[in-house]
Amino acid sequence: MAFFSGLRGFRIPSHRQFDYRPVFYDERKEKLSAKIKKQEELDIKIESGEYTPNVKGKIKEYYNKSPRRKQVRSSNIRLVIFIVVLSFGAYYFLNNEISALLGF
Repeated sequence: MAFFSGLRGFRIPSHRQFDYRPVFYDERKEKLSAKIKKQEELDIKIESGEYTPNVKGKIKEYYNKSPRRKQVRSSNIRLVIFIVVLSFGAYYFLNNEISALLGF
């Protein structure tokens, strides 16, 4: 028994707590909080007079830079050129045909 008295025996480790905090990334929540922060900063600028909203100018700027507008414009130009060329061709053809029929 003296042999066992010098040894402590088997030592049971103390209880450890598992500290796990789940981290979730919510993209929608992040975007929403960014928008809210941006709006709050904008409100502060408006109240202090640093910023004046220019909605009409922004709409014009968007409309002028729109790629769709450029496509429509180039399409209209091509259509006008095609009509002019077709009109000259028709005039030339009909002028020569009428002259030939009338004997000029």
